[in-house]
Amino acid sequence: TLRHIHDGERVWLRRLEEATNDRLPRGSAPEHSFEYLAQSWPGLGAGYRRWLESTPNAELTEEIVTILPDNTEFRVPRWQIVLHAINHTSYHRGQIVTMLRMLGVQPPNTDLTHYHATMSNVSER
Repeated sequence: TLRHIHDGERVWLRRLEEATNDRLPRGSAPEHSFEYLAQSWPGLGAGYRRWLESTPNAELTEEIVTILPDNTEFRVPRWQIVLHAINHTSYHRGQIVTMLRMLGVQPPNTDLTHYHATMSNVSER
């Protein structure tokens, strides 16, 4: 599930940055180790941040053409890609929390308000 989330974020960020009319990759996510994901993920977050900060608002409504694995052409505005990436990650993060609870592990707090409160405390130090 972590690889799936990471790969989705990676693919859509590449799509936003390059705005190419490519075919979405087929098959499952690459078989990256947990250590690789932990090292790579901050770069994806930074990539989304850089892209959002450098993209004029008017470009958020521009459509990107994507060829789906079944050869269907899919047109989607950039803002919807960002929303999809966030929604997709949130959905699967909830699945991971459920899996951890089923294993008897106390999962981390994934609440967005908690995250912002924690990050504001970190930035004040």
